[in-house]
Amino acid sequence: INSDLPIRFLLTFDDGPSAATLNPTAIILDKLKVNPVQPSIKAIFFVQTRAKKHGGSDLGQVLLRRTYQDGHVLGLHTGTSQGHINHTKLPLSELEQSMRTGKADLKKITGKDPMLVRPPWWAFNMTTLNCYHRESLQMLLDDVKARDGFSRFFTYKPFKRLHMRGQLAKMRRGIMVGKVFSLAHVTPIIVNFHDTNVSTAKHLFAYLRVLVSESQRLGFTLAAKPFFDNAAEIEELALLRARTDAAAIAKRPRRRFIGDWWAAIN
Repeated sequence: INSDLPIRFLLTFDDGPSAATLNPTAIILDKLKVNPVQPSIKAIFFVQTRAKKHGGSDLGQVLLRRTYQDGHVLGLHTGTSQGHINHTKLPLSELEQSMRTGKADLKKITGKDPMLVRPPWWAFNMTTLNCYHRESLQMLLDDVKARDGFSRFFTYKPFKRLHMRGQLAKMRRGIMVGKVFSLAHVTPIIVNFHDTNVSTAKHLFAYLRVLVSESQRLGFTLAAKPFFDNAAEIEELALLRARTDAAAIAKRPRRRFIGDWWAAIN
């Protein structure tokens, strides 16, 4: 176990694109491109391709295309007009249709099938996992959560710094005992935000700084570029991580799935 490997953050954003007039998705795309921490950061955006206030709107379609053209990776969140619905609550036929529709929607933009999926609320079970597998999709969760899914309650306050520090400290303990996914040269840490959150868009620079400063405070070694900035590298890494996690999940007794889901959202 090499606990001295540098860490690098892979940013992910859920629920978008937003169709709001004061548009947080557009602001986040601007700030990832130009910011005081690291220019041209790239991320994975797990999107709702047909929800009316998201990818199903005219503005949402424009932003989906822009996200891809800006060099980010598009992953699937939902492909149904019902929007942000728990995959485990959908009848299997509806879940399969959602995955196929979403894949087709994203292929129109990128020219290729998406390979990554993140279920809403990180809720999964054997049925959903088998469905993803049949559709050649790999489930990617995360390591650090900003807990910004509820826009009206999420503002930049000191306790958010404490929360992120706690999540990073948990990662540090996992690294020390060899329970964290690592590559030969770097330990990637997957961070979850929501690009539909106006406060996240407003304070994104601050959150980038927090991730860097709190990592340094905890004794991590940061890569020369602390954030991933290449879509091909991100996609390759994300697929490897997702397949590693899937293999670990497959070895667990089925009764552990409730525990897996609880661990995923905490």
